[in-house]
Amino acid sequence: MSRVRKTVGLFRPLRFDHLDLTAKLLVKYSIPDTFEILDDVLAKEFKGKKGR
Repeated sequence: MSRVRKTVGLFRPLRFDHLDLTAKLLVKYSIPDTFEILDDVLAKEFKGKKGR
């Protein structure tokens, strides 16, 4: 079963905590894994069709 992946596009600047999370993830995980984790985190934080 293949998983459908949604792309999250942001129309607002990333906050410092987003950048800090990215740096911490990159130390532990590969770039593709980091992107996947960030996609999940940001999709939960910026719900809905507007303001992403």
